[in-house]
Amino acid sequence: GKTAVVQDDIEQFLNLTFDVNVDQLNTTFQFGSAEMSLDLDMFADRVLDPASKIIASKMEQKEINNCIKGVDNLVVATSNLTSLDVLRANSFMTEQTCPTSERFFMVNPTDEVDYINANANLFNAADSIGEQYKDAFVGRANGNTWMRSNRIDTITNGGTVAGTLSATTVEGGNTLVLAGLSNAQVIPAGTVITVAAVNGVQVETKNNTGRLRQMSVLETVTATAGGAATVTINPLFASATDGRQNVDALPQNGAAFTIAGLADTTYRQSLAYNKNAFTIASADLELPQGGAKGARSVMEGISMRINKGWNILGDDDITRMDVFTTSAVLRPEYASKIWVPVT
Repeated sequence: GKTAVVQDDIEQFLNLTFDVNVDQLNTTFQFGSAEMSLDLDMFADRVLDPASKIIASKMEQKEINNCIKGVDNLVVATSNLTSLDVLRANSFMTEQTCPTSERFFMVNPTDEVDYINANANLFNAADSIGEQYKDAFVGRANGNTWMRSNRIDTITNGGTVAGTLSATTVEGGNTLVLAGLSNAQVIPAGTVITVAAVNGVQVETKNNTGRLRQMSVLETVTATAGGAATVTINPLFASATDGRQNVDALPQNGAAFTIAGLADTTYRQSLAYNKNAFTIASADLELPQGGAKGARSVMEGISMRINKGWNILGDDDITRMDVFTTSAVLRPEYASKIWVPVT
């Protein structure tokens, strides 16, 4: 209208924390004097290259599975992965104003094979069909650039997938208090829960989306002998006063909840996302003191350190390579995960 309303600008911050017991990854190996007489090129090709790939693989698995548990949007496939599953995952992101550019789909290799086989006879771009035929690789489809990864963990539902809440979630609260689960049932991180009468809202207009808000469990929890459990989720806001509203109503005591998927079923996971959904940070590890030799290099934001020390008793040269990384979900609405049942 004609009259302007002055609003405060609210900037949010997310702390990235490092855990030395989890986030520092290394590989260590040793060689005797005779073996070290190999020339440097042979040492790099035979030892350093495969060792660095081991660390890269460990880091990929750690960070992917750290991020996917914070993704609320979920599509559960009925059997094999289909185009409709991927399109639905995209629609959840689009609904939340996720940019349509720079979208990626990290697919489980088993599900990629089923997808390619099911779509082999469809009319598609010749270059895309050529890639699928020659390399068994999708390339680009359904609005996403596809990448395959076998580093995303499977997820398994327990024996009970429905119950009631035993507490009301407060404004900005990040917990759900569940009741009616099986005795000592495990609720793994990444489990997706919906609560009756709690719909999502569009991130900008705050209009009701017409579908139940999906909430992902951030940490694995084991229910008590009586089937009660308190799970941690992304915070919920029902008030639009500060612009963070993401539900039309807060979960109420006694409301029915449902865990996505079937009871006692294991699912493979794939992940659709925009690059701005997540962030990763890498810290520089200190170089050695006390006579050991070391060097550090940063590539695409990832810092790697290599140390070398001499074991005089065994006549061995010990080499150690380390990275120190962590990650976080910045915008969960910019990503969707897809579950495909393991049969």
